Amino acid sequence: MSVAIPKEHECDHILIVEGYSDLHFYASMMHQMKRLKGVFIKEFKGKSPILNRQTLGDYLEPRLDKKKSIGILLDADDNPAGTATAVRERLREITGRLVTEGSWHEKEGEARLGFFVAPTPDQKGEIETLAWNAFPDEGIHLSMKQAVDEFHARMTELNSEWKSHSPDKGRIGAYLAAAYDEDPRLGPGAREKKFDFAAPGFARLRAFLEILPQSA
Repeated sequence: MSVAIPKEHECDHILIVEGYSDLHFYASMMHQMKRLKGVFIKEFKGKSPILNRQTLGDYLEPRLDKKKSIGILLDADDNPAGTATAVRERLREITGRLVTEGSWHEKEGEARLGFFVAPTPDQKGEIETLAWNAFPDEGIHLSMKQAVDEFHARMTELNSEWKSHSPDKGRIGAYLAAAYDEDPRLGPGAREKKFDFAAPGFARLRAFLEILPQSA
């Protein structure tokens, strides 16, 4: 399945993400939600540029009175609370608005603003953590998760250097190596419908994205 990514000038809504795989993951999810039309997804090539006052401000300021929505989606990594605080402070410094994680702030004459920390502002990890946790702990998915964890444990026993730096990225990669071995990364896996975005584990992310208009 190929998802066409629109151009920024064609879109009323913008989502800012960290990287290439994130871009394709969120585009695929929104495509399946029928909310991709009119949304430009901007890759910032990392988390640090998003949290940089100058870089984020240079991007946001000329667009605030031209777009209807601007959202930021980024990973908690090892500091979920710190990440949420940093984004909130950058948005306050740039726009004077106080935005709460997981929600949107409305202001007349300007774009609504929102941001989302994955998996949550209280849990370490990244969007891969959210996707991994969304697999149900039952049936074939439970067996798959157990098999992947056994594989990683065995690889670490064989060589300590084979331990995943990011456990959930490693888990997703191992799952997709079997489910979609052409490109076992999160974004391409989502594009090929290897994740069920209707699952309860995606509910919080769905709720955040549902502010964006649905197409026919």
